[in-house]
Amino acid sequence: MNLPAIRTSSATLRQDLIKAWLATVPSIHTRKNYFYKVRKFLERSNLDPFTMTSFDLEAYIRRVLHGKMAMGTVRGQVVALASFYRYLSRKQPDLTNPVRGMAIMLHESNEGR
Repeated sequence: MNLPAIRTSSATLRQDLIKAWLATVPSIHTRKNYFYKVRKFLERSNLDPFTMTSFDLEAYIRRVLHGKMAMGTVRGQVVALASFYRYLSRKQPDLTNPVRGMAIMLHESNEGR
């Protein structure tokens, strides 16, 4: 599995972190699903998950919801990212989690749809 290149000086380390995270996902089906969703998120958002902020993620979500992306697709990407950040938070407790609070935003964005 290859993710799009992450634009930082330590791309190899970051790729290794993503692979280590995926290795902790017990179900092969879920692992493949998360990999696909994170890969698509990286391709579509042009964001680096290691430097993005909650503002970056919120702007991406609002943009794609006003486009053609289905709410379920966006939720799937956020769920996969949330899993990734939970893993990173266990490794680095002082990490700021940009996904925290996105579930509320997604719920509110779905009202009236």
